[in-house]
Amino acid sequence: MNTNRAHEEGEMAHTMITAALAAAGVLTAAGASGLDTTRPAPRVADMAQAPTVAAPSTPNPVSAPTGAPPGVLLRPIGGFASGSFVAPVTERRSTVAVVSNPSLSFAPTTLVRSAPISSGASTMNLAPTMGGPGLFSSTGAFLGLIGPGGLLIGDGVLPGQNGGWLIGNGADGGPGQRGGNGGLLFGNGGNGGAGLPGQAGGDGGNAGLFGNGGAGGGGGGTVAPGADFATGRAGGNGGRGGLLFGNGGDGGDGGDGIGGQVQAIGGAGGFGGSATNGNAGDGGDGGDASSTGDAFGGPGGNAGSAVLSGSGGNGGRGGNASTEDATAGAGSGGVGGHGGLFGRPGSGGDGGGAGASTGDATGGNGGDGGDGGFGADGGSAGAGGVAITGAGEAIAGDGGDGGTGGFGADGGPGGAGGEGAGGSGTGNGGDGGDGGDGGVGGAGGPGGPGGAGSTSNGSDGNDGTNG
Repeated sequence: MNTNRAHEEGEMAHTMITAALAAAGVLTAAGASGLDTTRPAPRVADMAQAPTVAAPSTPNPVSAPTGAPPGVLLRPIGGFASGSFVAPVTERRSTVAVVSNPSLSFAPTTLVRSAPISSGASTMNLAPTMGGPGLFSSTGAFLGLIGPGGLLIGDGVLPGQNGGWLIGNGADGGPGQRGGNGGLLFGNGGNGGAGLPGQAGGDGGNAGLFGNGGAGGGGGGTVAPGADFATGRAGGNGGRGGLLFGNGGDGGDGGDGIGGQVQAIGGAGGFGGSATNGNAGDGGDGGDASSTGDAFGGPGGNAGSAVLSGSGGNGGRGGNASTEDATAGAGSGGVGGHGGLFGRPGSGGDGGGAGASTGDATGGNGGDGGDGGFGADGGSAGAGGVAITGAGEAIAGDGGDGGTGGFGADGGPGGAGGEGAGGSGTGNGGDGGDGGDGGVGGAGGPGGPGGAGSTSNGSDGNDGTNG
């Protein structure tokens, strides 16, 4: 008797495995409609205390006792389960099987059956109460580890989505949204989204080690003829180029402000993105402004600079401004970017022009040129903007200063002053900018010429000092 009991206890684990395999054969016969075919084959969960289990009557080739209740296939909810488990069923109430010890299935939630279990095991159909996180977005984009929208490798597919952590391009942003960043190793930044009316443009995404930064989105403009104010919004900044290689993104243009009866303002241009080994991005142009009241053009964006090799970007142009009998002030040009250690600099942006029927007009100043790298001349400065009025006063913009030359190179030329013209009013020309200083062994750059004026001419700029 004791020998038989020991034999039975020694065979208990084998009986459970046999029952589980038999149950699996029954469920396999039930067809794909009742099973999750994407899951691995059922396996027996580890049990500290094994209940008595018998397999259902089935033509499964695995030998097992008959007349016992069927096993129930359980699986945890969620899209990342490592496997499925078989739990024993010890009683049957009507047509519903009851699990005697649910903890043995390791299922985190209660499961419901889409249909009751009939006397034939082949009709068994089990389904979890809810699914886990899916691998597809509402747009059908794959969001797994590898592929479009992949977490590790893949391009971003949703607006503003980053590329994969390792490799992938960032997606362009939606309206006013920042572009996605590129992957850590390879990938371009996405472009920033253009702003809707009254909305700033999104910044461009940054690249990882290798890749180009995304361009900034243009700022949203406002056209409001009957409103008191019309304001354009700023453009987005360009994204940074790759930390090892890649170009910086250009800044977005500022939006226009048109039609405000009291005041109109143009949006500022976005800044250009920097680059380590590559060309830096240009600054965006400032937005224009036009109003029966005061009008002010947006400033041009400053350009990005290069760090090691590559060229600096060019500064953005200042926005224009126009009015009837109030004040019009144009935007200044952006500053040119510095060249890398062995690169050329960028030029400064030109100042915007201003015009008034009977009011005053002031042109924008030119932006300064960037500094040159080893053996590279300084960057040219931007010119001052023109100013024109009918009966008021016109003051043209001054030219920017030239950039400093690199070792053994000359300074950049100063920008020319703008032209000032008045009908019955006064018109003053802008001053020329100073030339940039030369590097060691280099000559200073020439000063910019003063602008002509109907009433007075601007003065010439000073020449830069020799290195």
